[in-house]
Amino acid sequence: MNPKEWRKEQKQQFIDHVGVPVCSMCKYTSDTLTHFDFHHVFPETKNFNIGRMLGRYKFENWKSELNKCVLVCKHCHASIHNTV
Repeated sequence: MNPKEWRKEQKQQFIDHVGVPVCSMCKYTSDTLTHFDFHHVFPETKNFNIGRMLGRYKFENWKSELNKCVLVCKHCHASIHNTV
């Protein structure tokens, strides 16, 4: 399996762990995995950035970090971080 396929498979495992692929803010849904991000609800509890570390560890090592997150679409995630 090439690295791109492996990342996609791992992200699917993450989404399956979090729940149905639907944005927790606007309720957008899609089968396209790249439309979603994992957002840490309480940034002060964040141990690492999931998007940047995707593919570096086995899924079992991610569960505690994923439990700190909600699934949001790219648009809502940008809105969260760009609020003034």
